Amino acid sequence: HGLTMAPLSPSELAMRWHRRPGTVLLVAKRADRDPATALVLGDIASWLSSKGVVVILEPRLLHNWPLSSRPPERSRTFSPEDRLEKSVDLIVTLAGDGALMRAAKLFRGAMPPVLAFAGGSQAFLAPFELDLWRQALGELFSAWSAPEAFPLVCRMRLIVRVRCAAATGGDGLVFESAGLNEVLVHRGESGSLTKLEVSVDGEPTTLAQGDGLILATPTGSTAYSLSAGGCMVHPSVPAILLTPVAPHSLSFRPVLLPQTAVVSVSIPASARSGARLSVDGRDMYGLERGDQVEVTMSPHPVPTLCHLNGTRDWFTSVHDALNWNGR
Repeated sequence: HGLTMAPLSPSELAMRWHRRPGTVLLVAKRADRDPATALVLGDIASWLSSKGVVVILEPRLLHNWPLSSRPPERSRTFSPEDRLEKSVDLIVTLAGDGALMRAAKLFRGAMPPVLAFAGGSQAFLAPFELDLWRQALGELFSAWSAPEAFPLVCRMRLIVRVRCAAATGGDGLVFESAGLNEVLVHRGESGSLTKLEVSVDGEPTTLAQGDGLILATPTGSTAYSLSAGGCMVHPSVPAILLTPVAPHSLSFRPVLLPQTAVVSVSIPASARSGARLSVDGRDMYGLERGDQVEVTMSPHPVPTLCHLNGTRDWFTSVHDALNWNGR
């Protein structure tokens, strides 16, 4: 994609363009759901097109184009068969964290850098102000000819696999997905406590009873895991958080595991009922007794551009969004 990444510090990377981005993917809410952001989307698409950039839009965005005029001349959409990682140089997301998470779902493998603009109800992951989009894009598109490098935070993702005891043939794999925030195994509609057998790297670790269990990334540490009593973790820390949800035992505290950990969560035969699997807040799969959920770190993180640097951006987000240590 005409860029290189190099260490900026022990915990941060820096990105340097060798040529100007030629193809940009825009990810945002539909026009009928956020008219104000949709107007900015149209302005950004026109600006990129005027620079000779090919603008790629999701089919739903192209169908609900926010302007009365036609989309920019140099624009197109894509199908599930397209390999976006081969054709997209830069991703621009609008209206907060939801757009960034949606963009991450489009790339199961390697992902180009993301310029994330705030605008939604939460903006932990979007350090750039939407009102200043011209300045941000202008600096980025002129950077390819300048010696400066842009700091990046590579946000780790999780791979979740479900193996079913009743499956025939193979290793029983029946479901696979990726998550940027967290994987949740929970009791669903059942009124009973979940009973979950947990092992780490093949070693039996604990029997968890309660409403559920969260396996979160550092990025997801300020989401559901935080509400359940987990700690906040800087996005550059390579770790997996294991956080119980309403545990039956008061001594069951959250723990931090290394990024290399392979965590397995199984529904034992003695459980009163099955469980549900959710990924990034979306209900994904129903689990029965004997089923196993395996969670590992993905080899493909989400590279997000920093406004200032990873640490200042992160502390700004927890101060502004959570009023952390506010007095």
